[in-house]
Amino acid sequence: TLANRFANVMISRNLLADAVAQVRAERAAGARLILATASPDFYAKSIAERLGFDQVIATQHQRTTSAQISHKIAGENCYGAAKLGLVRTALADAKVAEIRFYSDSASDAPLLDWVGSAYAVNPDRALRRLAQQNGWSVLIFA
Repeated sequence: TLANRFANVMISRNLLADAVAQVRAERAAGARLILATASPDFYAKSIAERLGFDQVIATQHQRTTSAQISHKIAGENCYGAAKLGLVRTALADAKVAEIRFYSDSASDAPLLDWVGSAYAVNPDRALRRLAQQNGWSVLIFA
């Protein structure tokens, strides 16, 4: 499918080796891996599957009567405070000892502030400032 081809391109061209290594390390440590992204679910799921994530929380798009994907969002965009709400809902019944969240976007501040261990990855100026203000760890992935 087009989504699978896109996922292959994204993985081959845009994933940093250190990020992939961190995902593998988390998996090896027994972590449950959830990809929470504002990206559309139809390709985020393909990317997450290839990387070994257990669950995807992403922006859902409406489907037309012929099951084609619409440009219109179904529900909330998985962004900012809405992303935090979607993650909290997904984890509502889970017994989780620790929640870690890695982000490269200041828009994820609500979620970074909520988790037990927050990591600002390759932060731009805004995210770096938030990390310093809130005591979040800063990671530089190559």
